[in-house]
Amino acid sequence: MKRERNKPLLRALLDAGCTQRELARRAGVSAIQVNALCNGRNLPRPETARKIARALGATPAKIGLGEVYR
Repeated sequence: MKRERNKPLLRALLDAGCTQRELARRAGVSAIQVNALCNGRNLPRPETARKIARALGATPAKIGLGEVYR
């Protein structure tokens, strides 16, 4: 099932002034994984959601990744 793009995550990237590759480096995950999350192709594990949120100074819920906790 195709999901919509993760607009909160894309907005957080824009606000932070970083690229997907830079976010991946800061969070310690792959750029492919960040791209898949931005494009709604998959959901991360809770720990990955926390790493990405932390790298952006946000919570998983604020960047559209809160549903991994449901």
